[in-house]
Amino acid sequence: MMLYVGWHILVACIRFPLLTSAVESRESMRFRALSMPHRTITDDVATVKSMTFSPDGKTLLTGDWNGTARLLQVPSARQLRVLRGHAGVVLTGAFSLDSQKILTGGSDKVARLWDAATGKEVQSFNDHGNWVVSVAVAADEHQILTASTDRHIRLWSTKTSEQLRLEQEASAVPLCVAASPDGMHILTTYADNAAALWNIETRTRIKNLKGHTGWVVSASFSVNGSALLTGSHDGTARLWTLPAGRVRHVLPDHGGSVLSVAFSPSGALALTGSRDGTAKLWDVETGELLRTFTVQGALVTAVTFDADEKVALLGVLKNMKPPKISDDRAQCESQCAARSKR
Repeated sequence: MMLYVGWHILVACIRFPLLTSAVESRESMRFRALSMPHRTITDDVATVKSMTFSPDGKTLLTGDWNGTARLLQVPSARQLRVLRGHAGVVLTGAFSLDSQKILTGGSDKVARLWDAATGKEVQSFNDHGNWVVSVAVAADEHQILTASTDRHIRLWSTKTSEQLRLEQEASAVPLCVAASPDGMHILTTYADNAAALWNIETRTRIKNLKGHTGWVVSASFSVNGSALLTGSHDGTARLWTLPAGRVRHVLPDHGGSVLSVAFSPSGALALTGSRDGTAKLWDVETGELLRTFTVQGALVTAVTFDADEKVALLGVLKNMKPPKISDDRAQCESQCAARSKR
């Protein structure tokens, strides 16, 4: 995860294994949700830029201003691996569906693929002309997706390193990319508040998703690919039905940008995290707000559930003190605004 171009760049594209147990009754689900505890995972390093949970909820990936990414155990926050290789800020990260591969992108214009077990870099993708601000790994792990402030979104083969552009040049700076767990779709979002749904096989745009009044900065597909959740600077999340691309529910009530979104493994619940220091638990079928978790003085930049869907996991940044380097918020927003007007 999730993710936005601004103070933080985060990709929260969460993927989960299917549950094998019997379908839970709505009454049981609601009772469990209303009493669901949460755990907060905080990285004490003041220069952390981004956070993304693994699909199994067992690890948290953090990206640093100094060019390193780190894997932390959940919920202890014990450091497991340090990923070194980027020559600039690690702006974004994503996991493969099985949590065995990690993809990172940075201000050095490069995306890097890592082995999660060893922390070793296995491949790099370096044809972008500017910051790589969002990344995603396709369900089959044979393709990865990168988005850059050079206004290009590229689909790459991990077998041959061949690259394919989804479009010649986006009309606005891309902000977030996500790949559906069923291997069917790609989502792209832009700095003009737009979002688009693509067929991953044909690389054709099949639907423009309209409705948000601010940048769409986080996104998550449901396990079966039938629903999509987006979060925006406008303080709302939207639940979309797929492939029709219709808005099913608007999820309001956040007092700041919705930086991270996730479906529960069963798809019955949704979790949204915000700049306002809260995470909210929603009923996907009705759009009802079930619970609000508050973290004082923090940004909730990553959200997910544990594999048993019993605990809400929140990745938060507190007291962040970014160094005075060129990759600050003002330059980022100015750059994106300028490129979007071209």
